[in-house]
Amino acid sequence: MDKTVVTPVAVIGMACRLPGGINSPDELWEALLRGDDLVTEVPPDRWDIDEYYDPEPGV
Repeated sequence: MDKTVVTPVAVIGMACRLPGGINSPDELWEALLRGDDLVTEVPPDRWDIDEYYDPEPGV
């Protein structure tokens, strides 16, 4: 049986930028605890939707 090698990992930094003005892990945690709905519409200038949308998927 093979032995599993365990390598320690240290997380030395963490950041985020999310909808709803969330700019830190603490703000994300608070939003999760409150049960905030952070789903938003994707701004139309984010990307060209026609490049990715297929009105007939599977064709």
